[in-house]
Amino acid sequence: FWRHKLSFPYIFASNWETGAIQHDSETDTAAQLDIAHYTTLAAMPYGTCAPFSGAYCLRLQLTGGTADANLVEGDIDIAADTLRWVKFNIWFSPDFDATADDTFAIFEAIATATNEAVMGARYVAADDAIKLGIGETVPTSFGATIKKGTWYTVELRIDLDAGGGNDGSIRIFV
Repeated sequence: FWRHKLSFPYIFASNWETGAIQHDSETDTAAQLDIAHYTTLAAMPYGTCAPFSGAYCLRLQLTGGTADANLVEGDIDIAADTLRWVKFNIWFSPDFDATADDTFAIFEAIATATNEAVMGARYVAADDAIKLGIGETVPTSFGATIKKGTWYTVELRIDLDAGGGNDGSIRIFV
C-alpha cells in the first residue's frame, strides 16, 4: 500500500470561518463588505442565500455608488513570466439590478498600481443579464449569461507575460 503525503498546494486560502477578514488589508469606505453568517443570509428577503460551504461567506452589498470595496492579499505574488491559479465561488442575488449597463472588476492581479489580469462581470440592463469576463486591465471578453441565485465556481489561470513580449494570458473556467 503506497501512501504519499502531499503538501498544501495553496499560497493563500480563506474560507471566512473565523468570521473575520483574513487578508492583508481592506478598503471599504462605503461599508459594503462584511463576513456574513448563514443565519443572517437565511433571513434575506429572497430566502435562498446560504454560503457555498461552511457557516460564513464574504458578502458585498452594493450601495449604488462608485466607492471601491476591496481586499488585498500580498501573499499571492505573481511576478513576470509566472503562472498562478485562483479559485473562488461567486453568487449574485436574485434581486441584483442596475439602471444602466455596467462593467465591474471582481478580481484584479495588480503589479504596483497596474492591473495585469482582471476578472469581472458586465451587467446589461435591457436584458437583466450578468456575464462574467476577463481582460488585462478591465474585463473585455465575456462569456454566456449566468443565472442569478446560483453558485458558480470560478477558476482563473493567470500567466503573466515575460515583461515585454505581451505573451501573457488569462483564462477563466466557470
